[in-house]
Amino acid sequence: MIPKKFTLFLCAFLLCIGSGFTVCCAQQVYRTKEQIHQEGNILRGTLSNGLRVVIVRNTLSPMVTTQITYLAGGYETPKGYPGTAHALEHMMFRDTKGMTGAQLNEMTGKMGAENNAFTTNDATQFFFMAPSNYLDILLHIEATRMRGDLLTEKDWSLEKGAIEQEVSRDISDPDFLAFEEAEKIMYAGTGYEMDPLGTRPSFDKTTSAILRKFYDTWYVPNNAVFVIAGDVDLQSTWNKIKELFGSIQGYPTPHPNKVTLEPFQPQTITKTTPSGSGSVEFLYRMPGYQSKDYAAEQILIDLLNNARSSLSALEVEGKVLGSSAWVQAFDHGGIGQISVSLAKGASVDSAKSELNNVIEKALNPTWKLVPENNDNFINF
Repeated sequence: MIPKKFTLFLCAFLLCIGSGFTVCCAQQVYRTKEQIHQEGNILRGTLSNGLRVVIVRNTLSPMVTTQITYLAGGYETPKGYPGTAHALEHMMFRDTKGMTGAQLNEMTGKMGAENNAFTTNDATQFFFMAPSNYLDILLHIEATRMRGDLLTEKDWSLEKGAIEQEVSRDISDPDFLAFEEAEKIMYAGTGYEMDPLGTRPSFDKTTSAILRKFYDTWYVPNNAVFVIAGDVDLQSTWNKIKELFGSIQGYPTPHPNKVTLEPFQPQTITKTTPSGSGSVEFLYRMPGYQSKDYAAEQILIDLLNNARSSLSALEVEGKVLGSSAWVQAFDHGGIGQISVSLAKGASVDSAKSELNNVIEKALNPTWKLVPENNDNFINF
């Protein structure tokens, strides 16, 4: 359930940035001042237990989507147990107090609903999409799962097989293996070093007690953001959330610690693919969502993907099959990619040279600012 968009054949690396977490918090109750603010069709609020809520009214169709995000992902997993957040994501669809996993599946089907979840480096998100007249049921489900997951050893032994199937699928993909290796190089010694997917050896030694500890540490209302969007009444939805979630106790979560990443030497990773085409990618350690440079990073990616950019020109001129630039951002870092895809038998060295030229132009742009009403386009 972890979305990836990787096509990796060869990688080069530069730059540095990062952050991490240490666990050191007392088990005391978390309390804050309740707040609520409505502006137009959007209501934002915070319960006294710290649960942040956003409700958006949109009556375009009689549907509603709920998404609860727990701010704990691959980065927060205990050392030696990569994939713990991913494992817990799966277990949230198993038995909880007053609701079995089978009942959850049956209710989802009878409502004509969809549900799923995914784990990233910094968060785990669960969503439902259903006819809006079932909102009350969706809220009950999420309130039950927040602190009612049973996490039995029996359920874990059953679910472990499904997770290991995901691992088997991804490690059979040379693109994923290359990207995973790149993560270890770029973020060595941090929580971003290991992919949030996890590994089979890690899951083999994981127990329900380890999952319980992670659940009790991070799955608390003050570490969650709950978004409801659709054909709903703002105030009555807020009141129902307060009724169902308000009595759930919050507890302080571990505090973030700033981490200084070590520099590394540019490296090349080569993987053989059974596909009829390959790719050459340059990967860079990049700023994350919380960096002041994140906006500039996004502008750079947009410029590189522009139809008139030197990167796009490689495809237009028939030198490569395709080209792209993107960033997989984390809270405290990210991995940027500039890549081209090649036909089988094409020259990798030639593609590397073309990408180096693209980077050189990006570092030494020849464009200049033009008046606001000028119809000329900027070449980059």
